[in-house]
Amino acid sequence: MKYALIALTLIFASCMKTPIKSTQEPSFIVEHQGAMRDMFLEGNIKGNIPLAEFSNKPHLYAVAPLEGLSGEIMILDSIPYISFIRNNSVVVEKSFDKKAIFMVWAEVSDWQEVTVSTSIKSYSELEQFVAQSAKSANIDINKPFPFLLKGNPLKVNWHINNYVSDNTPISREKHEQSNFKGVLEQQTVEILGFYSDKHQGIFTHHSSNTHLHVRNVLGDIIGHIDDIMLGNQMLLYLPK
Repeated sequence: MKYALIALTLIFASCMKTPIKSTQEPSFIVEHQGAMRDMFLEGNIKGNIPLAEFSNKPHLYAVAPLEGLSGEIMILDSIPYISFIRNNSVVVEKSFDKKAIFMVWAEVSDWQEVTVSTSIKSYSELEQFVAQSAKSANIDINKPFPFLLKGNPLKVNWHINNYVSDNTPISREKHEQSNFKGVLEQQTVEILGFYSDKHQGIFTHHSSNTHLHVRNVLGDIIGHIDDIMLGNQMLLYLPK
């Protein structure tokens, strides 16, 4: 009995010292195709990615510029929202019968909620908060990840691509000048973002770690976010 107890004790101690390896795999994979910088380096603003190829993907989230820099694309839980300008007004359609210049996407079936600190106000502060919150949620921030933001920001500066070709090469200046711009103030919105500090010029701007698109509660604005000032009671959603 004495030797049996000693043996059991040694076995138990050995088990306690053995590290337990996590076998849990990430619940999502961010994928992307094409690159933002190719629009200006190569003049490539064609419809390179048919959205129809993604129409059967469940819980799909994506952002992209519409072919020809003629609008914006935002896909929320497999529902496509396409915005463009007609007669100086915003038009929003729900259709997979469009093409994107470049695109970043992920399939996320479940999200975890994080309350955004009321001290977080600016775009740069939001980026830092998103990264810190993701790290705390055991998301590998060395790899790209999607996130949602919901609430009533004080102000959202947005634009919709509205480029009309003049048969000369596209430039950043032409792109900037052709944008249809607007502001949402204290409106309930849903924002879809993708974070990465390694994809500048691919699916984020060279000076940013995020690519954000916004949809207002009425659903009549789908735009790319240029700047944001957060309000109180904002909620961040990260993949579980």
